[in-house]
Amino acid sequence: MSVLFPDTRPEAEAVLIDLLRQAPGWRKLHMVGQLNAAVQSLALSGLRQRYPQATSQELRRRLAELLLGSELALKAYGPLPDVDIFVRKDRPFDRAQFERRSEMVVATQPERKAYIASAEDTILAKLEWYRLGNEVSERQWRDVLGMLKVQAGRLDFAYLHLWAERLNILDLLERALAQAGEERAA
Repeated sequence: MSVLFPDTRPEAEAVLIDLLRQAPGWRKLHMVGQLNAAVQSLALSGLRQRYPQATSQELRRRLAELLLGSELALKAYGPLPDVDIFVRKDRPFDRAQFERRSEMVVATQPERKAYIASAEDTILAKLEWYRLGNEVSERQWRDVLGMLKVQAGRLDFAYLHLWAERLNILDLLERALAQAGEERAA
């Protein structure tokens, strides 16, 4: 007699198979659901170990990628979050940006902190990247528009205009402000 489970005695396996044959359809579906939940729980546990600073939303997105594959997870849930890192140069703008940074808690248990550039400085840096990339990066442009919309009432428009003019990106800032519906006088 062939066995499906090498760690199970043939007699016990025969009883198990007989019980599965007799089980109603709803019971079999319930058992499959429980197995799926167990697999997801184990996968999430592994993802938490691999990405200890990840938010629950990021962990769910990474789990979707494991379960659905990259292409379907991207279509269903969008891209994984990422972080832009700006290397400080020794220009007046970079020094001002460095002075305006804020320390923020980016993870808890254990607590981890990082310095984060202000929204204004991030907008300016992204506009500069957009210009340097021949104004073709939809990602940079979308990021700028998103920040302008989300941060609308909290932005220092005088600072934005000052540095945009100095960085020769004032035309881009004005176009982004208009497109985001945030036209402001300099």
